Amino acid sequence: MPKPSSKASTKRATHGPAGQSPGTASSSDTNAPTAFWTDEKDRVLVASRSSGVHWDAIATKHFPSKTGNACRKRYERLLLKKKASEWIGPRFDALANEYVARRKEMWLPLANSLGENWQVIEAKVCLRRRSFTSFSDLVLRCLNAV
Repeated sequence: MPKPSSKASTKRATHGPAGQSPGTASSSDTNAPTAFWTDEKDRVLVASRSSGVHWDAIATKHFPSKTGNACRKRYERLLLKKKASEWIGPRFDALANEYVARRKEMWLPLANSLGENWQVIEAKVCLRRRSFTSFSDLVLRCLNAV
């Protein structure tokens, strides 16, 4: 029987036994490192980085089962979540109000170039993409309030 290629054995070593994700602990191995980020690990990560510690040093000191790159990526995801949460409340309401005030001037040039009504173009674009659906609902609510 031929020996597995180095690529195959690397893959097997990376994914662990029986397709187990890297760094996940089986129920019988309580000392194995876990791949999951907890709130406490997130706090340690943010505090370390806020102190100016380099990614590799953070990984070595606090997260030996993770790489510096994994720590950096997690930190970036945490920043994105924080920025997204800042759009709740008055800031988001201001965005919705500005959209309602400017929507015609935003959609009219595109509609004119296609020979369509601007409201039809707005509806087609906003309803076709799922990411805009909830924003469309908010805009419609704002329009009903005017």
